[in-house]
Amino acid sequence: MSYRRNTVADEGRIERDLASSGWCWLEPDEAVFARDILACLGPLLPTQSGTDHHDLVPYTRKNAPTLSMSAQTGLDAQPRHTDAAFLPRPPRYIALQCLKVGEGFCPTILWPIQIRRLSRKRPPILFNSRWVSTAAGHSPMYCYVAEDGEDGLRIRFDPLSMRLLPSSYWELHDVEIMLDEYTNRVECIWKEGALLIINNWTCLHARGEGAVASPSRVLRRWAVGVI
Repeated sequence: MSYRRNTVADEGRIERDLASSGWCWLEPDEAVFARDILACLGPLLPTQSGTDHHDLVPYTRKNAPTLSMSAQTGLDAQPRHTDAAFLPRPPRYIALQCLKVGEGFCPTILWPIQIRRLSRKRPPILFNSRWVSTAAGHSPMYCYVAEDGEDGLRIRFDPLSMRLLPSSYWELHDVEIMLDEYTNRVECIWKEGALLIINNWTCLHARGEGAVASPSRVLRRWAVGVI
């Protein structure tokens, strides 16, 4: 069934998937009105250029925008992360729509968090390990990987913008091993026009391997929800 603007049934299904699974996939015929779909979830947050979206293409380290993840990873696979981990309240949702698949195989990888189990077990390495999150133009901020907020449990993780305090009992590798205990790996294989909506508070994501063989790959990215 193709998406109809502002239909309650479609909104309900998307919200249920985002709450229960941490992500929602819409086939190309369902995502024709992608912007309208996302506007039902919350305000579309402006980019630095003032638009409500940004088109992601594969960059080498040399050619990547200065503050982008690609400036550190280049065409390699990205580390799993949540977006805007340097903000006190990162965007609630991140949405990606495939404009061009590219020449090769380059999936987006998801790691949905088992939130209920994590809330029950509360491992100290995720709840008590103290980090500093930094990004150009933003003040350094103390934070935790797992945080209790007024909107529920929220995950914050980006190994490129967050660092453990020197006094920590743990190392980054220890934290990543613990994240493995509470996540499932999902591989999203792109189709032109498909839309992936990610709950940025309960699901990590990353570009997988293959960008070097997919120079024309283009994903349109939106950030949704009040910061």
